[in-house]
Amino acid sequence: MPDPLAPFTEADTTEDPLELYARWYAEASAVLEEPEAVVLATATPGGRPSLRLVLLKEFGPRGFVFYTNYEGRKGRELAANPLRRCSPTGSLSAARSGSRDGPSG
Repeated sequence: MPDPLAPFTEADTTEDPLELYARWYAEASAVLEEPEAVVLATATPGGRPSLRLVLLKEFGPRGFVFYTNYEGRKGRELAANPLRRCSPTGSLSAARSGSRDGPSG
């Protein structure tokens, strides 16, 4: 397993972000009790960041599948703004398209 404190550089990336996420997920699975627990970030219609822990069911070429309540706040935010970031709760992070959700402040 790579040193988790080593700097992340461009040389550590791949052309396919899902391939990179799969590598990180495999590394996380070796050390985290629940690597499927991820932080999902969206933005409100006003651009305010909104974070929630969700359980990642699967990921692959079609994207990420996770559990959430479609009628709850997170479901409404996803419907209003489909851009999102999904990151494992360990020291790993990845995004399917590299897009960001609104302002970070």
